[in-house]
Amino acid sequence: MPRTSPARPRIQLTRSQQIAALVAVVLIAYLASQWWHGRQPSGPARPAMTTGTVVKLGPAKDGVAELTVRYRVGSDIREVTKPVDLAAFDAQGKVAWVCYRPGDAGNAAIRLPEDELCGQR
Repeated sequence: MPRTSPARPRIQLTRSQQIAALVAVVLIAYLASQWWHGRQPSGPARPAMTTGTVVKLGPAKDGVAELTVRYRVGSDIREVTKPVDLAAFDAQGKVAWVCYRPGDAGNAAIRLPEDELCGQR
């Protein structure tokens, strides 16, 4: 049976036009990917970490003690007091780190050396 619909015209592109079209498609996909990832929240909740100086170790209750650590953010000196496992604190050399958000350095957490990295919980 003969074909009743007219033949569709084919788009004829030269080799350089095909390469340019491929580059344009890849570039559009890359830019869309960057835009999409830029809209997603990035980084951990407390991405900054600094060393701290233990100022005070409160009395232990059920193996947990209140630890006060002094730390420096820029030119500010701050303190944070949080409960820590006393046995872990002693076993890890009585060293403490402080995790904080750069925009809110007053909201900090104490990290012992063998704890998970800041914001990875």
